[in-house]
Amino acid sequence: MNGLFAKRGFVVFVEVVYLLGLFAIAVYYIESPTSWLHEILPSTPGSLPAGVLWFGALGAVIISLSGTFDHRNDWDPTWNLWHFTRPLIGMSLAIIAWLAFQAGILAVGSTPPGPGNPQGVTAPTNYLFYLIAFVVGYREQVFREVIKRVGDVILMRSTNDDGSGTTAPTTGAETSSDGSTTSTTSVTGHPSTGSG
Repeated sequence: MNGLFAKRGFVVFVEVVYLLGLFAIAVYYIESPTSWLHEILPSTPGSLPAGVLWFGALGAVIISLSGTFDHRNDWDPTWNLWHFTRPLIGMSLAIIAWLAFQAGILAVGSTPPGPGNPQGVTAPTNYLFYLIAFVVGYREQVFREVIKRVGDVILMRSTNDDGSGTTAPTTGAETSSDGSTTSTTSVTGHPSTGSG
C-alpha cells in the first residue's frame, strides 16, 4: 500500500468519516420516524434490533480511531485495510454475539413466572444487546478468541498425558445404587495444548 492510503492521517480521516456517518444515520433515524431510512432499515429486521448493527459498527470505529492515536509513533500501514473494514467486522461480530445471547447461551431480559409476574413477561432486552454489540465491536479480537475457544472445546481432540486421544467434551448419564439417574459432563485436557 503506497501513497495516500499508507498514511496514518488518511486512516484517521476515513474513520472520522465513518463516525460522522454513523452519527448522521442515528440522528436522521431518530428524528425522522417516517423517513425512507425506516423502510430500508426497520427498527427490528426480523428479530434483530437495528441498534445492534449500529453499536457494533460504533465500537469498531472507536477502537480503530484509538489504534491510530495509540500507534502514532510506530504506525504500520499494513494494517490499513483492517482499519477500513472495521465497521463491517464490528457489525458482523455484533450479530454473532446477539445470536449467541438469543440462543440462550446467556439469558438476558427475561423474568421468570412468579406471583408478581404470572405470565413471565419479558423485560426490554435491546439496551443490553446494544451494550453487548458495542463491546464486541470494540474488542472484537477478544470475542474471536472466545469463539475460538468454544469451538476448540466442542470440535477439537485433546491428548491425554499418556498420548491417548479423547474427544472433549463428553456427556452421559450415571445410575446410582438407589436407581436414580444423574447427568454428567466432562471436559478432558485443553484442546490446543493437550494438557490436563
